[in-house]
Amino acid sequence: MASFPGFLKQKRVPGYVWELLAGISASAFFFSMLALFLPVPFIAEDRPGFLLGIAAGAAAALAGAVHMWKSLSSSLMLGEGAAVKRLILHNTIRYLFFAAVILWVAVTRYVNPVGVFLGIFGLKFGAYLQPLFHKLAGMLAFPRGGHG
Repeated sequence: MASFPGFLKQKRVPGYVWELLAGISASAFFFSMLALFLPVPFIAEDRPGFLLGIAAGAAAALAGAVHMWKSLSSSLMLGEGAAVKRLILHNTIRYLFFAAVILWVAVTRYVNPVGVFLGIFGLKFGAYLQPLFHKLAGMLAFPRGGHG
């Protein structure tokens, strides 16, 4: 497992978290390539703003994924009632964070809100792509099908 910054108070990040982060990054790359090469009128009018929106949304999705991992892992040490309350609280915090990002975009108009939405939606795509990245990581670690 890879190391992560010390401010998170946990020394190791599980492989599935890195795979989720890779899926979010891959979806942001995919949407960026679509934005660059598809002749869609509302994208073509403000291509840099749309690309910045995808980047801002993907950054928010990456932060949300790390927050989700931290809140889930810390809640596993609690009793059932306390864990449920903590998870509800942290889920609400995450949703408010995403809402604040979208609100900031709507107010400032520096980036395209649709791009931000697609970047944040990368969290969902990352969850769907995680098994693929897990399989690819296993193939790269053990190229001939061995297990060590």
